[in-house]
Amino acid sequence: MKAYLEMHIEQGKVLENEGLPVGVVTGIAAPVWLEITVTGVSEHAGATPMPIRQDALTAASEMILAIERLLNDTTDAVATVGKLTVSPNGTNVIPGKVTFSIDLRDIDEQKVRSLETTILQQLQQIADRRNVTMASKILQRIKPAKADEKLQQQLAISIEKQGIRPYSLISGAGHDAMNIAEIAPIEMLFVRSKDGISHNPLEYSSDEDIIIATTIFNDSVVELSK
Repeated sequence: MKAYLEMHIEQGKVLENEGLPVGVVTGIAAPVWLEITVTGVSEHAGATPMPIRQDALTAASEMILAIERLLNDTTDAVATVGKLTVSPNGTNVIPGKVTFSIDLRDIDEQKVRSLETTILQQLQQIADRRNVTMASKILQRIKPAKADEKLQQQLAISIEKQGIRPYSLISGAGHDAMNIAEIAPIEMLFVRSKDGISHNPLEYSSDEDIIIATTIFNDSVVELSK
């Protein structure tokens, strides 16, 4: 296989903010999914003084904010806590156990591993200070995929033929190209998404943008086949 090209909506707002119909993908970020379990002591909310509590939820909340602060200091990496389970989940009971997820992504595998280590170290420090325990488990680890430089250049040339400024961006979402990257050079062309909405009935890319993208995509395929 000489090359694999894939056209897809961006699923984000980068191209829309740049005022551009298409973009050249430099790589596909892959997620590491972690599950963090914080265990404290579940006690009566009215009978336990604040200074001696081992509240798993307040500890987990501090951990989540620490993850956000750390990732705000990076360039392209992102981390998301999207799932939270509180036990026993009662109004008048101090939470004794909290489980939450971490979705960590970047196109640089070494950077992801370094961030993962730093995150876990910071979470453990918070757990120690708050007198709770913290355990982590890897749910999923996928290898990022980098786009081929020559294929990126060809897409940029095809974009310039249409009088459009070439613009490079990463893909934060996974795509089929990630699997093909194991056996062949890959590249992706992103099409502008309205408001960055995806996997939703409001997902939309204009006919004009799709036609432009298809023309660029076709031109690139023809040039590569020569």
